Amino acid sequence: MTWLLLLVTLSFVVLFYLIEYIKAKQKFSQMTAVEGQLLSYQLNPKSKRVDPCDMHHTSWDIESMFTSAKVLYSFEFNGLNYQSARLSLLGAVKMNLLNVYISPKPIPVIVYVNPEDPNDATLHLGQFSRPKLARMAFSVLLIAYTAFKYASE
Repeated sequence: MTWLLLLVTLSFVVLFYLIEYIKAKQKFSQMTAVEGQLLSYQLNPKSKRVDPCDMHHTSWDIESMFTSAKVLYSFEFNGLNYQSARLSLLGAVKMNLLNVYISPKPIPVIVYVNPEDPNDATLHLGQFSRPKLARMAFSVLLIAYTAFKYASE
């Protein structure tokens, strides 16, 4: 009985993150791709290493860079000009996608715009960041611990 409860609870945690990913993927697929201009790009300002190709980064530096890179881009949609700073829908972007932004500005980029709300724009779908995955793992461990604790009583 305890294993069944544990399995059901863990399934809900994983399902929660899966639904979040599916919603973001569906939203991204409904967005309209338009041409834009990247106006500025900055890696994590706390990092002393500003070159993502620098091989002396720790994995934490790289994680912090691709979840906290700052961008600003402009685009035109339905005859109106907009600016946005959202990098991705899911919070993190792989470093190889960020490397192209090191060029002198402005550089052309593809912007994905929500046709119903053009202020809702992004450059990438992205991926879950390590902190988000760590929260999921912590939730699973907490549920497992609680289930085993009450099962042994």
